[in-house]
Formats: sequence, C-alpha cells, structure tokens
Amino acid sequence: QALEALKEFKSKFPKTSIKAGTSMILTKQKDGNLRIEYEGRSFGVIESPWLAKSLFMSYLAANNPISKEAKESIAEGFEKILVND
Repeated sequence: QALEALKEFKSKFPKTSIKAGTSMILTKQKDGNLRIEYEGRSFGVIESPWLAKSLFMSYLAANNPISKEAKESIAEGFEKILVND
C-alpha cells in the first residue's frame, strides 16, 4: 500500500518545476487522506492516511526536518490559532 500511495503522489504532483515563492498546499483531511493544491489548482486527493501522516511527520521531525522553513511556518500558524482563541 505504501508503494502504491507514493506512486499516486508522484502521478498527481505538478509536472512543472516548483519555483521558490509559489504556493503548494498539502492538507491532511479529517478522513486522513492527503489533498494536493498548487497555486490555487487542485491536483486531487490521495486516499492514504499512511502517506499523509508520514509526510507531515517528516516535515515536523525534531532532527533534520525536510523543510526548516515549513516547520517554523507551521509553528507560527499554531501560535496564531492559540493566541486568537
């Protein structure tokens, strides 16, 4: 199942190169599946809670996160949510 989910992720990923400063949104939905959007365009949903969880765990890893900037941005977003509640 993991290999199939990775293949599906690759097939739905934008075929163009992703440029710095553009917006790619990966959303873990309530059902656990992963929604992919790039520059406001939907690239679909991958029905794999395993993939969604693994991807976000990699981004948020304490040591050697995939994207330090993404980790910091997510932390700032959580802080804003908590402060506004």
